[in-house]
Amino acid sequence: MHYYVYILTVLLALSLPLSAKETLFVCTDDDNWFPYVYLEKKHKNEVKGIVVSLTKDIFKQLGYEAKYSAFPWLRCMEKLKNGSVDVVIAGTYTPERASYAHFPSDAHKMVDSEYVLARDPFVVITHRDNHFIYRGNDSELPKPLRSQYGYNITNQLKNSGLPVEEYYSNKSALDDLVRSKTGSVLINRMSADNLLDDPKYGKHLHFNSTPVRVTPYFIMFSKKSNKVGLNQREAFYQQIKAWRLQTGAGYVY
Repeated sequence: MHYYVYILTVLLALSLPLSAKETLFVCTDDDNWFPYVYLEKKHKNEVKGIVVSLTKDIFKQLGYEAKYSAFPWLRCMEKLKNGSVDVVIAGTYTPERASYAHFPSDAHKMVDSEYVLARDPFVVITHRDNHFIYRGNDSELPKPLRSQYGYNITNQLKNSGLPVEEYYSNKSALDDLVRSKTGSVLINRMSADNLLDDPKYGKHLHFNSTPVRVTPYFIMFSKKSNKVGLNQREAFYQQIKAWRLQTGAGYVY
């Protein structure tokens, strides 16, 4: 613990901006990832959650003021690419995303990265009338196979030759599954747990506990806006690592 405090103090001393606080615009997916990131409807859809509080505090220590907003995932990524937002919480590393976003230096290691924010498996949801059991063969996933636009797992399955129907939100995909009673939906485990607590979905659907993919998530910084320099990013990721190790958070699977 003392070693961590010493390292963090040195990093902060090297990275703190000398000028007044600069505002960082942070984008999150508007599909709830409770309790990490979610929209508080009682407060005009204010973005809240464990990761929001954590990152806001880290940015404050680094000399920034952070403002959070939620948009559909593809819009968040487009904003990150064109620099109209500075940070996105949170996405999977791909070489294409790395062309316009800063990731931690070992993000290419994926689940083995030291600076991963969280690891959340994607699971398959089917109608209760369908007794499908996932045994690791993607080609057996019930059709139509539904997933969200812009998600890395969606692109992986499409690139492997599987037909995937793409939706702008997990809820719209689940609504379609409830209506049709056929096919399946791929969704991360935390979102599945929360959505299936809603009787609208829970009484009709169930998910297989065997993960289709285990997805590592990272905080991404815009290369276009480039408001957060290398030293600040390294200090930021060190705090993410320390938070995860100290709390045990982030290990969903």
